Amino acid sequence: MLQALQGVGTYIVPFVVVLTIVVFVHELGHFLVGRWCGIKVDAFSIGFGPELFAFTDGKGTRWRFAALPLGGYVKFHGDANGASMADDDPEGWHYYEKTFNYADGDPDIFLLSNQQGVGNVEVSAFQAMADVVLQKSLREGFGLTVTEAMWKRKPVVAGAVGGILLQVDDGVNGFLIDDIGEAAEKVSMLLDSPATAQRMGEAGHDQVRRNFLSTRPLLDYLSFFHILLRN
Repeated sequence: MLQALQGVGTYIVPFVVVLTIVVFVHELGHFLVGRWCGIKVDAFSIGFGPELFAFTDGKGTRWRFAALPLGGYVKFHGDANGASMADDDPEGWHYYEKTFNYADGDPDIFLLSNQQGVGNVEVSAFQAMADVVLQKSLREGFGLTVTEAMWKRKPVVAGAVGGILLQVDDGVNGFLIDDIGEAAEKVSMLLDSPATAQRMGEAGHDQVRRNFLSTRPLLDYLSFFHILLRN
C-alpha cells in the first residue's frame, strides 16, 4: 500500500509542479499583453475553486492561488462572460452600430450582447437550438465558439483563419470558407440537408472529445512524465 502511494506521488507531485509553471507562464502572457494595451486586470488565478491565499497589488489586480491546480485564468475588467462586448476591440462598437443600421428593423436579424443581458446561459441555449453555427472570423486564435458548437453536435461554417484551421476538418465536421458568398452557400446546403448536418455534427462532437477536452492535455502530461521516468 505504501509503495503504491509512493508511486502515485512520484507521478502526481512532478505533474502538479510542472503544470503550475506552465499555467503561470501561459497566463502571464495574457496578463502582460493586457497591461501593455492599457486594459485593467481584475484577477490573475493559478488554479480553480476555493482560494488558498491571495493578495491585491497596487493596480487592483487580485493574485490568487486556488485549491485545484489544474489550470488558471486572467480576468480582464468588464470581461464578465463569453458574450461581452470586447473591451480591447476599439472598432467593436463602430461595427455593431453599422450592423444595427444595416439591419434597419429587419425582423429576422437579432443583435444580442451582454448589453441586453445575454450571458453564458443564453449563448449556450442559442448554440443548442441552432441548426448551423456560423463563425465568419477575419482573424482568430482558438475559437471557443467553434468548439462549443461542435461539442453540441452542430455543424460549423467558419472562416479559414487562425486556430479554426485546427478545429474544423473541412467537409467532415463543418466547412471552412473565405468569403460571405461561400458562407451563405454552405449554410443553405446544410439547412437543406439535415442528414448531412447531423453527420457533421456528430463528427464535430467526436473531434472535441478526442482533442479539446481538459483530459487531453492531462493525458499528454502524464505520458510525458512516464517517458521521462522510464528513461
